Amino acid sequence: MYMDKKEEKIKEGKGMMSQCFIQGIIVNEFGNILFVKEKEGNVPFGIPKGSVSIEESFEEFFVQKIYEEMNMRVSVEDKLSFSFTTVEGEKYLSCISLFSLKDEVDEIENETHNNEYKWFDLSKALDMELEKDSKDAILSYKEYKESKESLLGWRRCLADFENFKKRQEVYGREISVRAVEDVVLNFLPVIDNFSSSIVHVPKDHENDPWVTGITYIHKQLEGVLREIDVEEIEVKEGDVFDPEIHEAIENRGNLESEKESEEEKQESSIIKISKIIQKGYRFKGKIIRPARVAVL
Repeated sequence: MYMDKKEEKIKEGKGMMSQCFIQGIIVNEFGNILFVKEKEGNVPFGIPKGSVSIEESFEEFFVQKIYEEMNMRVSVEDKLSFSFTTVEGEKYLSCISLFSLKDEVDEIENETHNNEYKWFDLSKALDMELEKDSKDAILSYKEYKESKESLLGWRRCLADFENFKKRQEVYGREISVRAVEDVVLNFLPVIDNFSSSIVHVPKDHENDPWVTGITYIHKQLEGVLREIDVEEIEVKEGDVFDPEIHEAIENRGNLESEKESEEEKQESSIIKISKIIQKGYRFKGKIIRPARVAVL
């Protein structure tokens, strides 16, 4: 529908019209809606409303009016609906806006008007006998709230899905790492056997072609480990024993001597490696097999 510049200006909350009728749905911290009616007469409850014909934001006008009449500070939350009509050549705007309390309110002060104020939740308000304009406004608020809740629910579902994807990515990486660990652990004994074979080659056969071939295969296997980020734990004879990366499977020391001096006892408390029995490896910073050593 075509909207002229004046209507566009009013749509934004600013502008001058012969009459602007605004209804305000004021919601407190418990989600209850403020209703008002005259104490005298048989007029049903309705939501606060007012007319303005001055060149200012009609929502700001409404906020000021609520403060002056009820000593209640409210702030604009959203615009719920606009409708335009023309009466005798003059445009008439009807606006429904949503407001929230800025402060907790125990009692509503009203010294200038003989009105009654009450808070009702939405379900109660829908069952009440209300003025037609107020009933239409409450139905607009119901649709708005349902739309908001649906949007929030969709956003929660989207956030849950994103978190699920991240958990699956982490889980997938963990599965991949564990799978590589299992393959490497089954692969290491083969490298150990090659290492042991090369160490025990007789001196007079070190330059034989078959020894050269075994040595080359051994280096290839070690290269494969390096390519998949498997590192050999560096350890040499004389290093201090570290239980986090070493496993002692043989003790060659004699720590039971009763004639040790205090200095000798302090030295004997430092366990050192005397022999490397089997190499250790780590994968992505994690020890997958400690170095097996003999200690003094």
